[in-house]
Formats: sequence, structure tokens, C-alpha cells
Amino acid sequence: MSSSPSLRKPYVFLLAFSFLLVFVFGSVGVAQAKTRAADPSGSLVQATDPAVVTLPARGGNGNGGTKPPKPDKPPKPGNGNGNGNGGNGNGNNGGNNGGGRGELTFEIKPATWNLNWEHAEGNVQAFVRGADADEIDLDSVELTVEAEGDAEGDAIEPKSVRYAGKQVVATFSKSEAIELLGDDAEAGDKVTLVLSFTVGEGEDAEEKELTDQIRVVGKPDDDDDDGEGEEDEVSLNIQPDDWNTNWARTSGQVHVFLRGDGLADIDLDSIRLVGDDAEAEPLKPLNVRRVGKQIVARFSKRAAYATLDDPDTGETHVVKVRYSAGEGEDAEEKELSEDIKIVGP
Repeated sequence: MSSSPSLRKPYVFLLAFSFLLVFVFGSVGVAQAKTRAADPSGSLVQATDPAVVTLPARGGNGNGGTKPPKPDKPPKPGNGNGNGNGGNGNGNNGGNNGGGRGELTFEIKPATWNLNWEHAEGNVQAFVRGADADEIDLDSVELTVEAEGDAEGDAIEPKSVRYAGKQVVATFSKSEAIELLGDDAEAGDKVTLVLSFTVGEGEDAEEKELTDQIRVVGKPDDDDDDGEGEEDEVSLNIQPDDWNTNWARTSGQVHVFLRGDGLADIDLDSIRLVGDDAEAEPLKPLNVRRVGKQIVARFSKRAAYATLDDPDTGETHVVKVRYSAGEGEDAEEKELSEDIKIVGP
């Protein structure tokens, strides 16, 4: 007896549902077996729903723990010049003392001395410059003339001496200074002066001697045997007397000072500056005038530098100033000269 189609439908659905359950649970079993094989520690957790598998959680960033302390940085070394901290030490005793004392320089002004200073008022000044100028014992400063052989010349002490910035300025009387040259000094002589002093104190004290050169002009203030007075003398001073190589491309002025008792006879329009280049024309001043007991003539730096014969750093050149004194038939051409030094790169 065959069953009717209406009775067979429930069995078909029931059978299909059974196959579906078997497939689902079988798939889940296979997935769990693979997970256990890959993660023996069991960190993979099965969800409540047998069909869902929860992936393992990522590890934390570890911020919850205490970090180990960082090791201390090694101390920085000193900077090598004695001023570094030396790794918590001051280090101030290193570096600066290794090179000994700093270099000192000496300059005398004016650099032209007139023999008629014997009864003159006014001062000569000595300048000492350098890093150790502030360590000079001011009471030890003396000025003398460089002596020949083992002879020792007379020395004079300054009227005043002081610190001025990074230099020492010693002021001497003109009348005392000119006596250092002795009775044999003549116009045109070049004389080396010696400035002596002590640097430092106690056991570290050191005797120093520095030299500079001056040029002698004029005549002594004595009377002639025939009772006639000496001819009025005029002295020359050029400022600055250090001429820089960059003057060939610069502006500015050179000042020429004429001083003495015969200034009233000088024709101002006749004043010219003459360098040692034979082909250079005598240079006319930009302006010239009488100022008190002196005549001041101003020249262009560039034009004055051009009158020199191939100047180079370290060289000394002779610069002359020419002028006329007197009037008419009594007019007389005169010439004074001074050494200038070339400086610069």
C-alpha cells in the first residue's frame, strides 16, 4: 500500500534538517580541532554560540608595569680652554696658563721729538697695550734710551701712570724726556726708547722691556756764539702714521700738523705732501688752516696712499711736506719728513 504524497513531505523536511545539523556540528568540531592544534595553550576561547570562535586578544602595551630607571649620562668633558665644567668640577685652572703671559706692545707719542723741548711745557705719553696690561705694576714704569754695550742710561719716571681700558698710559714731561737723548743728539737721528716695568706679583713677577723708535728734529734752544738767536724751527707730525693697505679703496683723511715758532711766515697755499714715488705729483691738501699755535692740513687718504712707491705691509716709507716760508725775495722753500709704517692684511 503506497503512502500518499501529503504524508511523505514531513519526513523529507525532517531528514533534510537532520543532515543540516550534522553538517553544522561537524564543521564546528573540525574548526575546534584545528584551533587546538595551532594554540596548545588554549588561549583561544570558544564563544557561547558553538558556531562562533573568538580570536585571541592582543597583548597589552606594557604601560601598567614600572619602567627600569635610565642609566646616568656620563659627565660632559671640559671645553679644553680651562673653562669647561670638567664633569661637575669647575676646571678653571686648565688651558689659559699653558701659553704664558700675553704679548704686550709699546707705543710712544709723539714719535717726533724736537730738541727745543729742553724748556718746553707739555707731555710725552707711553702706551702699553695687551691682555696682561692690567697686571703691570704702575710704580715700576720707567723710560730710558737704549744704551750701547753694557752701558746703562739714565731713566725717568712718569709724572702720572694709570690703567685705561686694556692699556696702561704713562705720561712723562717733555723737558725731562728730551734730556734722555744727551748733548750729542742731532736733527735727523733715530733713537730707540726702552720702557721697563714689572708684570705680576710676588714669585710670579716678571721684568719686561719694550722698545719703540722716535725721530729727532729741530735745534737746541741755546744761543749762538755771536749772540744771534737760532732760526725758528717747525716740526712735522703726520696722523695717523700707520697707513693701511685698504686706503687705496677707502675714504677718510690724513692730518698734517706743523708746529713751532716760525708758523707765521708759512704760505698756506704752498703746502704739499710728497710721497716716495718719484712719478707721483706733490699732493695739494683738501683744506689748510691755522689752529692756535699750529697749522693743520688735511689730505685724502686715498690720494696720499697713491704717492707711495709700491707700499706693502710691514714696510716703512718716508713722507715729506714742502712749503714756502717768507715773502718775495726772502721766501725760502723748506721740507720736513716723517716715517710712516704700512699695516693691513
